[in-house]
Amino acid sequence: MDQLDCTVRNYFENDDNKRHYSNISDKIVDKRYEQLFRRYLNVYNYNLHNVIQPPKGFRIIPEEGCHTEQLTEIGALQHVILGAQLANVYRQKLNIDRSSGHKLMKVYSTTYQRTFQSAFAFMYGFIDPMTSLEYKHFPNILTTKGHLFCGSPQFCGKCDKLNYLFRSFEETRSKLLSSNKHTIDVVFKLRALISPSNKSSTFASFEALYDGVLTYLCHGSKVPCDDFNGCATTAEIEHLISSLENHYKSILKTKMYKKMNLMKTFGFYQQLIDHFESLIDDENHFKFLLFSGHDVTLIPISSVLDIYDGIIPPFASRLVFETYKNSNGNHYLRIVYNGKDLTKLAEICNSSKQCVHLQDSTGTFYSLILLDSFHHFIQDKLKELTNSDTFENACSYSI
Repeated sequence: MDQLDCTVRNYFENDDNKRHYSNISDKIVDKRYEQLFRRYLNVYNYNLHNVIQPPKGFRIIPEEGCHTEQLTEIGALQHVILGAQLANVYRQKLNIDRSSGHKLMKVYSTTYQRTFQSAFAFMYGFIDPMTSLEYKHFPNILTTKGHLFCGSPQFCGKCDKLNYLFRSFEETRSKLLSSNKHTIDVVFKLRALISPSNKSSTFASFEALYDGVLTYLCHGSKVPCDDFNGCATTAEIEHLISSLENHYKSILKTKMYKKMNLMKTFGFYQQLIDHFESLIDDENHFKFLLFSGHDVTLIPISSVLDIYDGIIPPFASRLVFETYKNSNGNHYLRIVYNGKDLTKLAEICNSSKQCVHLQDSTGTFYSLILLDSFHHFIQDKLKELTNSDTFENACSYSI
């Protein structure tokens, strides 16, 4: 990927390049975002001790150029802008300012440089520090095992049933995707074009290959070429994307896929529920939790709620769980995906007893999930899909 232009230092002065970034944000020409990103690119005096167990060779800011293990500067720009935009929505409501981030925010990242860098870029945009002295108020970035934020060792350890489901799923998927000769030809060609020399395993999975190809498209670059394979075509790239999305759409409602995703994400949801319950009991001062992961994190988490539609999440996608408390002391949950309220589409809202349906002052209807019901929903799904009352039993019960 060395042929790609992955830096943005000079792009703010070039009107053509400003238009080029319109797919990232229609506010990219806003001077506020430009100044914010320039400060971000010149970060110094940030205490790396704030990053707990960082990956080897860790850099908090992406290097110039394109590196498969790092975020690109354009990707960083996307996350800085996202953080700034969400600050407009949440910072005042949560009373988070430049000096309270470490007290009110908790940040988790998977063990990849890209997700650490995404988390920091988002925090930078969200907190908007004016001087390096304010870095001391940034929250720690905590490393978590795997892609799925499983939380405690209870949910991160060996799980025979989940391993079996995952193997079965991968075998079925591989056969399905490999049954189409054109798909296989496209995969081999694209993999050869974008993989580093002697590292064909870099894009071994379909999702990793998709990410690699998308890097070219999202940076406005020419498609990759070499003397042996020629050039990738738009049709080939579209075929790869449609093959993956058609596959996801075909398995969304299958019991094996639902069961696997619930067991994958049970630890995450338990962690989320524990956080909600501690908020209700006024035992938790953290008002904002950030989990910086991957598309393969977001897909199973949204699948459990039955809000995943089979479309691969765009870069910098976000799934937001908002909590509310009314004057009677009742607590509710709203689910927002990439700015769209999907609460009423969640499976839990199929029951009127678990959701309330309201109308705001503009006449718009919306739904909220009772927080107690959310806890029961996850537990009930475990019993329904695995015939077990606990995660431990679900992991060990007979195939």
